[in-house]
Amino acid sequence: MQSYVALLYSIVLAEGRRVVMADLRAMAERLGHRSPRTLVATGNLVFEADRTAVRNLEATLEAAFAETFGRHVDIIVRPGDDWLKLAAANPFRDDGEEDGTRVHVRVMRDPLTGAVPSDFERYCTAGERLAVVEHNSLNRNRFKDKIMQQLKVLQRPLRV
Repeated sequence: MQSYVALLYSIVLAEGRRVVMADLRAMAERLGHRSPRTLVATGNLVFEADRTAVRNLEATLEAAFAETFGRHVDIIVRPGDDWLKLAAANPFRDDGEEDGTRVHVRVMRDPLTGAVPSDFERYCTAGERLAVVEHNSLNRNRFKDKIMQQLKVLQRPLRV
């Protein structure tokens, strides 16, 4: 049995219509996932399932979401252990302890390639830092640290 975290992006279905978290949990249960939980109305889903390929979980959840809620939403799934490794290796731990709203994480389905990481720098303001954490490097605790101060470019706060 493995814990997974699923991040749903842009869960506003239409003007004034959002995903109800109880419906999201029920959808996950219909798929056979155990103990589905949500965090407030964030669109984040935590559940247990048999170990399986993350891509399979993403595809199954995306199809079920489209069927249940009437629109496609990108869903990115990661094993719970990966989130714990990310939190432990957080290069902005002190900033996050001081003010949890200052550290943000954007999880990508596929690794960034080419000049994309440096392209993000243009959105940073003076004094900000951007770190690109490579999924495969979490076990080695390696970071590519850029010269700014907070991880404002990325979207989703890290709360572990």
